[in-house]
Amino acid sequence: MYVIALTGGIAAGKSTVARRLRELGAVTIDADRLAREAVEPGTPGLAAISERFGASVIADDGSLDRAALGAIVFSDEQARLDLNGITHPAVGELLKQRLGEAKAADPGAIVVYDVPLLAESGGRRGGLFEFVIVVVAPAEQRVERLVELRGMSRDEAARRFASQSGDAERRALADVVIDSGGSLDETVAQVDALWPDIVARASTAGVAATDDERQAPAGATDAALDTADSPATDPAAPDSRPAASAAPVSSPAGAAAPDSPDTASAAPGTVASGAATSGDRRRDTPTAG
Repeated sequence: MYVIALTGGIAAGKSTVARRLRELGAVTIDADRLAREAVEPGTPGLAAISERFGASVIADDGSLDRAALGAIVFSDEQARLDLNGITHPAVGELLKQRLGEAKAADPGAIVVYDVPLLAESGGRRGGLFEFVIVVVAPAEQRVERLVELRGMSRDEAARRFASQSGDAERRALADVVIDSGGSLDETVAQVDALWPDIVARASTAGVAATDDERQAPAGATDAALDTADSPATDPAAPDSRPAASAAPVSSPAGAAAPDSPDTASAAPGTVASGAATSGDRRRDTPTAG
């Protein structure tokens, strides 16, 4: 199994890239969905949030009031850190389960973990993620997506931006950067150009893993799945993804799922032509200008 992290700032265009990777054959795991599952009614996560933040963040039906919680954590850094301390371990356990399921179904699967807060929560997680894709877009364009498509005020969009790492921190983790500031076709073309490289890397990694398994003690090859503090996402963020893409783990499908509002306008530039060699650990997509 070859595990890829797909990350980018809010409204950067990750959903477009994730959907195309799924169409090409990857299994996708959505960190946003795991974060919501971790705080469903009756879970220890929701109980801990209620204890820390009070009854005002619990809706009348017993579910998490994301708007109320968001109003707290996006204006209070300590509150945000406390929330992450509750949700990250729970999401890590769910990720561990999903990766185990994917490996059991197909030991050679290419798994893409769509995770907004990779830079904020430990990066590659000690080698769990063998390849990192970062999606970027111009800041003003991302603001417009939030305002026009999610109905946020510019002040709220600015608060969301401030709560996340910047592109420089994300780029520092990247093996490849995809620019999603232009047309949808341009973004898809970048992903299509990258896919053969991913397949080649996964194949090479699979051969190496098989060799390691011959020498490793029982259970040692599953050590990378021990992700109790694996990167999570923000359960306070409103769920803007359509119901059609609600499953946390998605196998390849023939038809594209509807896009998330944060990716309605996608991408300029192209991935550098030709597949990277196995030693090419970083390849930034050229941007316009």
